[in-house]
Amino acid sequence: MSEGELYRNPIQELEQLKRDLNEIKGLMKDVALRMSQIERHVKRAFVPIGARDRGNDTPERGRGVRRGASEHKPGTGTEHI
Repeated sequence: MSEGELYRNPIQELEQLKRDLNEIKGLMKDVALRMSQIERHVKRAFVPIGARDRGNDTPERGRGVRRGASEHKPGTGTEHI
């Protein structure tokens, strides 16, 4: 703080405090928005095991089921030699 800032009148001090409060409010809104975004990403990334068993409609990324995988039986199909 400079010497001129130390000797403000009460009106100027209140105006500065209002500006500071508005800046803090804006920053807190930004933080809250970012935290809710992170929470949504975490919820999507970490699906609870119980939700998978119940048939949750949230698709799992990178874990697609191969077509015909459940029909494949080991030892069949290519042993005709």
